[in-house]
Amino acid sequence: MNTTFVVILIAMAITGGYIGGRIHAASADKDMDEALVSLGQTALLIKSYMIILGDLSARYREVAQKATLSLPDSETKKRLELKLQTLDSEMETYAASIEDYISSKEG
Repeated sequence: MNTTFVVILIAMAITGGYIGGRIHAASADKDMDEALVSLGQTALLIKSYMIILGDLSARYREVAQKATLSLPDSETKKRLELKLQTLDSEMETYAASIEDYISSKEG
């Protein structure tokens, strides 16, 4: 889950840097229009990446859960199950905050 957070954070930083650079570079109205169109396209692309990343995270979680179920009962299995529960909780928190942000921008 920490990897997912880092990837999202990096994507947001790259997007912010790109947006800032495009707006700074746009000195004329025509350039500003082009920059805004490009910005919109970039934002949609990043949103798509985040959706794909969320889907991949959920699929990897399913694989981890199936693998954990196949382990014999032991302390290691209990620790792994606890870690998966913790990651699930973190993922729900991140997903909710992203959904809230997206819905606030779309509304």
